[in-house]
Amino acid sequence: MSDHRRLNVALTRSKRGLIVVGSPNTLRHDVDWESWLDWARERKLEAWHVLQSG
Repeated sequence: MSDHRRLNVALTRSKRGLIVVGSPNTLRHDVDWESWLDWARERKLEAWHVLQSG
């Protein structure tokens, strides 16, 4: 997302949960997504097993 405010709303205002589908390697090229991915990793919220089961 090019508008950082819209990304902030998408990540912080979910009511019940949030699922992000995308390539972490690609998302890490953006500083905001990189910060969010680091935050998720620190809290063990990644679901790599889902990606690797195929």
